[in-house]
Amino acid sequence: SLHDALPICCSSLRSIIIPNSVIRIGHTAFMGCKALTSLIIPDYINEIADLTFCGCESLKSITIPNTVSSIGGMAFKCCESLDNVYISASVVEIDEQAFCVCSSLSMFVFGGTRKQWKAIKKQRSWHDFTPAKMVQCSDGIVRL
Repeated sequence: SLHDALPICCSSLRSIIIPNSVIRIGHTAFMGCKALTSLIIPDYINEIADLTFCGCESLKSITIPNTVSSIGGMAFKCCESLDNVYISASVVEIDEQAFCVCSSLSMFVFGGTRKQWKAIKKQRSWHDFTPAKMVQCSDGIVRL
């Protein structure tokens, strides 16, 4: 697990390659990495914990792979440059404020159907203060 052992002060970190021995990205692992623009979440990660990428204000794009079932609270909060989010159909839970204050995000893309999207357990505040008004699913659009 990648977690609090990483230094909080990683403000100059620009890209990350996560090793294949990691299956969970833990609480606050990359919180406040303001210069981070490039990140690939590999297919062996099964959970993104609370506050993992909170405040990564230069991060532009994120793909949640099809092994992840849970996106933690405030995981991508204040990722102000984020304009491309793909969430795989494996996700069954999105916690509070997970994508809150993502001010560049106009829509989410979801790998599953509208019915699968609606079945995800989502906290009411999961996308507060984010301009996205829709989720593009494999079989059409869901309005937020």
